[in-house]
Amino acid sequence: MTESSKGTRRRMKPWLATICIAIAMSYIFWAPLWHGGGFMGGDVYSYYFPQKALFQDAIANQELPLWNNRTGFGYPLVAESQTGVFYPIHWLCYGLLDLNSAYNAVHILHNMLAYVFMVGFCRRLGCSFIGGNLAALIYVYGWFPSRSCVEWAIIGGTWLPAALWCVESFLQRPQKWRFAILLSAVIAIQLLAGHFQIAWITLLTMLAFIASRLWFRENSHESASNRLLRSGVILFTAIFCGYGLASIQLVPTWEFKQRSQRATVNDQHELDFGAIRPWYLRQLLLPWTTYSPLDPMEDRLNQGIGEDKARTNQVEAHLYTGITPLIWAAMISVHYIRMRSWQVAWPIIALGGLLYATGCLVPITQHLPGFSFFQGPGRYGLVVCFSIAVMAGKFASQFHSAESRTRVSAVMTWVAFVWSAFAIVTLVADCDFFSEAIKQDSALICLGVTISESIAISFIVAALITLAICQGLRNHRAKQWSPCSIFAVVAFELFVVSRLVTYTTMVSEPPIANLDQSSIKQFLEKETVPVRVYTFSANVPNLLGVSTVPSYLTFGPQEYVDPQLMLERHQLTPSGAEFSAKLIQQMIERGVTHILLPQPAGFSRILTGEDAALNAVLGRSNDPSPRLHLERLDSGLGRAYVKNSLGKITFGEYGTKRVSFQVDVEASDDKSLVVLTDLMYPGWEVTVDGKAEVAETVDGMFRGVRVASGKHTVVWSYHPLSLYIGAGISFFTLVLLATVAHFRYWRNRTPAELSKSS
Repeated sequence: MTESSKGTRRRMKPWLATICIAIAMSYIFWAPLWHGGGFMGGDVYSYYFPQKALFQDAIANQELPLWNNRTGFGYPLVAESQTGVFYPIHWLCYGLLDLNSAYNAVHILHNMLAYVFMVGFCRRLGCSFIGGNLAALIYVYGWFPSRSCVEWAIIGGTWLPAALWCVESFLQRPQKWRFAILLSAVIAIQLLAGHFQIAWITLLTMLAFIASRLWFRENSHESASNRLLRSGVILFTAIFCGYGLASIQLVPTWEFKQRSQRATVNDQHELDFGAIRPWYLRQLLLPWTTYSPLDPMEDRLNQGIGEDKARTNQVEAHLYTGITPLIWAAMISVHYIRMRSWQVAWPIIALGGLLYATGCLVPITQHLPGFSFFQGPGRYGLVVCFSIAVMAGKFASQFHSAESRTRVSAVMTWVAFVWSAFAIVTLVADCDFFSEAIKQDSALICLGVTISESIAISFIVAALITLAICQGLRNHRAKQWSPCSIFAVVAFELFVVSRLVTYTTMVSEPPIANLDQSSIKQFLEKETVPVRVYTFSANVPNLLGVSTVPSYLTFGPQEYVDPQLMLERHQLTPSGAEFSAKLIQQMIERGVTHILLPQPAGFSRILTGEDAALNAVLGRSNDPSPRLHLERLDSGLGRAYVKNSLGKITFGEYGTKRVSFQVDVEASDDKSLVVLTDLMYPGWEVTVDGKAEVAETVDGMFRGVRVASGKHTVVWSYHPLSLYIGAGISFFTLVLLATVAHFRYWRNRTPAELSKSS
């Protein structure tokens, strides 16, 4: 074996070990998903599954899904962004697996990728193998598990350490432009996933990181300054190119933003929603006072709403990194400040993120670009968690060294260890007591084993003994493994917290897997005309393959929140659901064909019974009266109709990008207005008998076209100009980067180098 091959094997061993640890940690935290289970709760069924179901159906039909025709009256699927239509991992998973398995695979894969990327970044910063893995553990399993109810968290957060890894690699080796080009690719991939708030936070973190690396420089002479300036220009250009590559996603979203509820700050777009109350920051050091199931925090977090506070909740306000990592980060921060190292940026970034997470800066930043688009200041806790993870990893890398370890650091580590142990045991004991009181299974189940107080104490004692033995041994190699016991305790601590602060649960038999057995779904599939269902459960019945109203969209068309256009809601009475005359008229004019409610509504009854599959999806399996009532609105005009005239509509095709139907209009002197009760939006074009006609907006939001009397073929097709402009910019940027790569890599290589590489 040659020396080079031996060196390659030595370099590969830590990476193989890291990948194995990443897989193991994902299995520990998400074991039910590995075995075919699934998530329940949060926005999984009400938001993400309906989007992904339409996306998967389009892939199966070999179509590019540009429009969602199931939620509400429709919306531009690409522009809304959270489906991630152009995200490569989505095409891989949803193209090969069933819906639930694909969703699980995306979640698990991003947990593992985020872990590996974080280790890579920390190793590039000089962390040891153990330090890098500890940092990855804190970052991936400190902030994200509690937010498993929203897929944007882990998908977007995966690419933050990857981007910084590229930045640091380039700054260390500025002659290697491949790192800058790779940075462009990473930024583009993160943006194509469609979760822009994490991408925005990533951008801010990158800018702060680059500024600190260029500002705190060891050499200040002119040549070094010029090199640093050149590196900064290249990095900023790479970031700009990353946004250029993602223009196919960004340009349609920018157009949609101008026509959405986020166009201005209003009641439908509360920028300070989800802030961390300052008093709730005690969660960082006193988790048993905030996470105990015996003392629910939701009501206390929202006391005073409407006075000077916006809404928040325990998940949005969640920020926890483990007690030992926090204390380690505090100690190494003092060291960075004393040494005036560039790494003082980490405590500065952490404090800046913490300050913004409280929402106190929102009154200022709401007038700034970027900040005014996103709500949820508590989400800036991500950079707090990231910074603490990096600093804890750096401390762990030095902890085993006698030269680096001081008496104070050793004592504080033991104090933190005992503190963490107390927090774990207290939370586990509270969870045991709570589970017994309500006669339900404990939330603390790991690999099929319920974590009891005795198990927690045994684990802590074993870790304590291991740490003491490692620190007591004189062998330097043995001392290097002392942070492993800290790693185990932190993992245990984060696991317990992740199960106590969450809106999702993992079930072994996900309801989505049995949805095809729904009798309601089977009935609606037999309808010969496009169906629109008025329902009580937002977007969930979209999973039946039909359009539903009202809709639930956090980023949706302005028409959906316009008080003049919004649907009224039904009222519940002892005898059933009661519909006002205005609501009935709205349903007639807006294409509602069926009503699906848990109570009878007084329309033409079709099905009544306990639809077990759909009830499970709706979370009504334990409802004392789980019956569902499917009724028909006989007086409805249908999904398309002739306004103020008599006519017959016969649908031909009703797809995501094309709608066609035959219309037969009675004789009249003037042209009649034919209305399609779907959202009018830029890009929708109409032809009548193959001839382009002028599209009209009807009743503030629907599509209309005027036709003469007689029989005609009307075709609506979607051709979004913003998408084509974005695609052009993306293609131009790709060609530009490919040209730069060609000249930097191939043209500058000597024949000997080319021969060696081949």
